[in-house]
Amino acid sequence: MAITLGKDRMEESNPWRRSAGAAVFCFLLLLLTSLTLLAAEPASEEAGPYKDLEKSFQRVLDIEREKHEILVAGLESAKAFEAELDQSLDNDLLQISTYRNQLFVPSISINELRDVFRDISAVSGRLAQNIRDAEERLASVHRKRAEALELMSLYQKQQGITREQEVPSASRRRLDDLLNGIMKQLRDNEKRIDAIDAIYSEQIVRLRQMQAEFTGLAGRVTKKIDEETVQAVFHRDVSPVFRFVPGEWQIAAASARDNLSRLFSADSRPEAAERQWRSFLSEAL
Repeated sequence: MAITLGKDRMEESNPWRRSAGAAVFCFLLLLLTSLTLLAAEPASEEAGPYKDLEKSFQRVLDIEREKHEILVAGLESAKAFEAELDQSLDNDLLQISTYRNQLFVPSISINELRDVFRDISAVSGRLAQNIRDAEERLASVHRKRAEALELMSLYQKQQGITREQEVPSASRRRLDDLLNGIMKQLRDNEKRIDAIDAIYSEQIVRLRQMQAEFTGLAGRVTKKIDEETVQAVFHRDVSPVFRFVPGEWQIAAASARDNLSRLFSADSRPEAAERQWRSFLSEAL
């Protein structure tokens, strides 16, 4: 069962491209405002620099709210992936049980074992792709968390700067409200990021465990094929010269050649046996 994660809105959406630039701009604007007003008379309620700061902080808050909506959608996508993976891994467990039981069937043919090995390889490939997809998503989530923490640190500093300035009361209230709103939104966004991180981290662990199960099973099937190959060539009731399937198992043929060589030394091997050996090789290889 193939699982597709779809397009990563968190990685490609514009809010994350705009957020860091807006944060730096606000910080520089706040510092510039502080320096501008140091030698000025007390600012009026309609002081221009603070109005500019309010507009900048409002723009940042709007960006963080937009990011929040995208994170909500991202969390829903992660939950959908989790549900789909649950069903897929349940099916994989059933397949493992079936394949293990087939290994104990005495009458199973080598061709059937080869079919089992191909199926196991296909599942292992799909699991590997699922792991790569989930790891890419998780890396994107980690980048978002690092950015959120950096922004919270930056806006905490800006709150400290505004508290130290003589800001008109009305402007101070508006700036405080905006900065508090930004901090609250950043914390809410971080919670969504943590929830998404938890889902993908857990599913990667489960996928790797299942992949290890199939890898181990593939090894057992390979060993079984080797054993059946040897039995098909050297079974007491089957002559490898007349019953070996043409074109199959060059390795087994080489092993048979070594055994037959030991039966006939170079000095005493009859010509008929030599011809029989060459005929066997031409059919087996």
